[in-house]
Amino acid sequence: MTVYETPHKARLVRALLFLSVSGYRQHGKPSKIWIYRDANGQPLMVLYRFDLRPDQSGTPRKVFAPLTWCKHSANDSLAWRWQGLSEPRPLLRLDDLAKRRLVPVVLCEGEKASVWGGPRLVRSWRSTDNALESIAAAHSDGLLVLDEIGMCDPRIIGETVYMLGNGTGKARANDRGMSGRQVQEWRLLFLSTGEKTLAQHMAEANKELKAGMEVRLLAVPADASKGLGLFEELHGFDDAAALSDALKARVSRCYGSPGLAFLSALCEPGKLRAYAAMVRSTLERFTTEALPASASGQAQRAATRFGLAAAAGELATALGVTGWPDGLALHSARVCLDAWLAERGGAGNLEGDAIVARLRGVVERYGESRFTRWDSIAAKTDDHAPRTADRLGFRRTMDHGIGDSLYTSVTYYFLGTTWRDEVFKGMNLRNVNRELVARGILEPSGDGKAAQSVTLPGMPKGRVYVVNSSVLLSD
Repeated sequence: MTVYETPHKARLVRALLFLSVSGYRQHGKPSKIWIYRDANGQPLMVLYRFDLRPDQSGTPRKVFAPLTWCKHSANDSLAWRWQGLSEPRPLLRLDDLAKRRLVPVVLCEGEKASVWGGPRLVRSWRSTDNALESIAAAHSDGLLVLDEIGMCDPRIIGETVYMLGNGTGKARANDRGMSGRQVQEWRLLFLSTGEKTLAQHMAEANKELKAGMEVRLLAVPADASKGLGLFEELHGFDDAAALSDALKARVSRCYGSPGLAFLSALCEPGKLRAYAAMVRSTLERFTTEALPASASGQAQRAATRFGLAAAAGELATALGVTGWPDGLALHSARVCLDAWLAERGGAGNLEGDAIVARLRGVVERYGESRFTRWDSIAAKTDDHAPRTADRLGFRRTMDHGIGDSLYTSVTYYFLGTTWRDEVFKGMNLRNVNRELVARGILEPSGDGKAAQSVTLPGMPKGRVYVVNSSVLLSD
């Protein structure tokens, strides 16, 4: 008799008998049993759950034991063995789904989908970047909440944000130099809490925030400017602390229902395309109204992220999930976007602001000590002035008169090597010069080049970068 042709019921009986004589009988009776079948109803795996006594800290313990119907590689014999199914694993109740092929299916990670949205949804930044790969993959097509960004190593936080935002982990090689296991991928929105922004945390390790990092992890200050911290109103509570404690206690007991109701409504047959069109229309309207026409691509990406949350909130309201008034989700997302823009300093490109900030910092810090004075009209140095150590260039002060009024202008002449190798080290010099010329900070030459040909005191004629300090230092 071939074992694989054993009737369904008989095969399950053998699985239960196998459990009774196995090493897991010490755990007693299973608290839960899931039976995985193929599309024809044949049992493939029985997953047992055993609830054990709490540990010393009072934390409940449990053990999962997968028992799989599989073939032995040595003698091709079929039998139940204590091991899990290989990837890709079949869905639970696959035989029922096979009979109803047109029914929408919602996939939720693990058997604990019933507690989706509970306190355990919040994960910690106190993990290696490798561990965060697995955490992100486990939350794919969902929400990942990471608590306290300050607990992550500031040396790797930037690369970790890139990884989470890009939706793919590291590619690793095996001992033969070939591609090892499959690269993990995910698609999710992730939130983070913390007392510091990403830029402040990276600065502790002398790391510089890149624009790509900033648009992947948007910094929204937790201050509603109402004198109540994060909250705009107290809803009958004595103070913000009482409201916070009440919310914390209630969400630890009641959670998950709105999310499941939203997913169930989305899967209603024949309506998904209409819902997608509603989300797309709301998203486009949000970004158009929230940003000026001159907004940079970085601001557009950020607004799209806020707009997606707003569109989902308005759709959930229309489906009767939230109980909010119409337009509340849009208003809330707009408040968060405006707060991000104010924290960032506008809707322009972060790279341009970073270029100006770096140049301004150099002038403010070294304007006196590392620039040789050039006060006369002729290209002569002041022999009585102190010598300039580690020179960046020259500083020329000119007095101008218009009628009865006088004003002074200061122009900085940066040497080409210091401009490239020190002031803007690590930056694309072509982009730097283009940005500064466009803002009127860098005075180009008559032939359109960023550097002018100037004879400096005590030096032959050469190309230097001429910076208008009045424009640079103005608000």
